[in-house]
Amino acid sequence: MKGIPNKIPQGQIDWLHLSFFDIFQQYQLFEDKLADYPSLYEEYMINEKARKLLLDYLSYN
Repeated sequence: MKGIPNKIPQGQIDWLHLSFFDIFQQYQLFEDKLADYPSLYEEYMINEKARKLLLDYLSYN
């Protein structure tokens, strides 16, 4: 898979640096309440982990 990170547009990589609540600021008031909804919180954390892993992978190459 060498070379694939070079094909990802920089704008898309820039978006990876932003969390859901950074992108959708109108929902920031729910950020503190997210843990009250275990299923939603788990999905959110899975997506955050994937986002961070992608950033790590892209910074490694």
